[in-house]
Amino acid sequence: MSSLMDKDWRPIGYDFNEKELPPIDTVSKKSLGNYIPSMGVMQRRIGVHGGPFQQDRMIRDKRRSFDRAIKYSYQAARIRRPGSEHRPAPALINPNKLKQDYDDKILSVGYEFGYQPGDVFEWLGTKTYWLIYLQDLTELAYFRGDIRKCSYELFWEDEDG
Repeated sequence: MSSLMDKDWRPIGYDFNEKELPPIDTVSKKSLGNYIPSMGVMQRRIGVHGGPFQQDRMIRDKRRSFDRAIKYSYQAARIRRPGSEHRPAPALINPNKLKQDYDDKILSVGYEFGYQPGDVFEWLGTKTYWLIYLQDLTELAYFRGDIRKCSYELFWEDEDG
């Protein structure tokens, strides 16, 4: 019975000559896949899953989870800016368990829709208007902010009427 450490042992499909390889310290990261086939496969997999940096992969995974939650969650909602003719944005609107005094909730929506603090939007499911008053800056995968229900509509007069 031969051991795995024998010189003649090679995995199936592993057919290059070790003498042709340069020393490992002179091989750049990009060309490493040319010399070790499994490293090239791993490099491509990492690229597909968000890139070489762990934080980028975590952000992409979180965004993927967020996109699924928008489709299947009970908190999923459609929102739109007042007077806008654009299609409604899919979002998550969750209750804010920390502040029971006000009608505050937490909005989660993709960055591509351009929402930011100070914006007012209409929650189409309830026909109510909400104000984004605070952004959670620690969230990198999508826009997340605190919202408060707009209970009143204000009017004022200026010199133009």
